[in-house]
Amino acid sequence: MKRTTTRKERKQRKRARRRAVKAKLLKRKNGGEERHGPSIHHILPWARGGRDGNNLVTLPRSIHEAWHHIFDLLTPLEAVVFIGIVFLSGQTFTMKDLAALRTFIMERGAERRKQESS
Repeated sequence: MKRTTTRKERKQRKRARRRAVKAKLLKRKNGGEERHGPSIHHILPWARGGRDGNNLVTLPRSIHEAWHHIFDLLTPLEAVVFIGIVFLSGQTFTMKDLAALRTFIMERGAERRKQESS
């Protein structure tokens, strides 16, 4: 007789796998900020589909928090584009302008990844 799993059991297994990956990454030494501990960062943010275990890096917690404060959900490549526009354009940006620029860059990045996967 074939045994079926419930949705709840599948979710629990998925969470357990995620916790195992996170624990494995946290075991890696990442120089600095011992008292604050390392933090896991998704290169392609989880909210944007970056659910692959190979999509993770370990960062000092303060760097991770600063990344999201400045770049929100941008990937590293998108952050380079953002920095280039902000610092090399010679324009003055408001916080609203910067938020709109981040959104624009994220949308373009999503379009590019979609084209690459086709």
